[in-house]
Amino acid sequence: MFKKTMLAVVLVLFVLVTLLPPATAQRPTRVPRNPGGIPRLLCDVEGLWGYATFKAKLDAPTLEKLRPVCQKGYDEREALIGKIATGKDSPSWATFRELGETLVREAKAALGEDASGKIQPWFDMREATVNGIPRPSEAGQGRRARPRAIGEHRQTDEASKADDKEDEFEDEPEE
Repeated sequence: MFKKTMLAVVLVLFVLVTLLPPATAQRPTRVPRNPGGIPRLLCDVEGLWGYATFKAKLDAPTLEKLRPVCQKGYDEREALIGKIATGKDSPSWATFRELGETLVREAKAALGEDASGKIQPWFDMREATVNGIPRPSEAGQGRRARPRAIGEHRQTDEASKADDKEDEFEDEPEE
C-alpha cells in the first residue's frame, strides 16, 4: 500500500513540475515579421523612382532633382518602420499616409510642370488607391461582397451586360 501511495505522490509531483511551468510562463512579445508592408504602400518611394526612371524615362538631370526628395522620404519612412519593429512609439497609418502625400507634393515641386506631367499617371494611380488596394467605383466594381470561387472569373462589362439582358423577362403574348 505504501508503495502505491508513494508512486502516486511521485507521479503527481512529476506532472506538476513538468506541465505547470510552461503553462504559467509569460509569452514573449511578438515583433511583426514584416513591419514595413503597409507603410511601404502608403509612402511608395520605390514606385515613384521606378516610374520616373523606367516608365516616364526622365533624363539624368531631372532624376537628380528627384533623388533628394526620394532619399528624404525613404529615410523618414524607414525610421518610422524601425519604430514599429521595436514596438515602442509605433506611428499610426495616418503618419505614413501624410508622409506619402508630402513625398508627392515635394516631388511635384522639385520636378516642375513638364517633368511632373510625365509622371502624372503615377500620381493618378496613387490617388486611385487606398493602402495599395483599388478604391471601389460608383458602379459597384472593386471589392466584392463575397470571395470568388475557384475557377470563377471577374466579369467584364460586356459579360455583365449580357447577363443583365438574359435576366430581363419579356412578357410573352397570351394565346
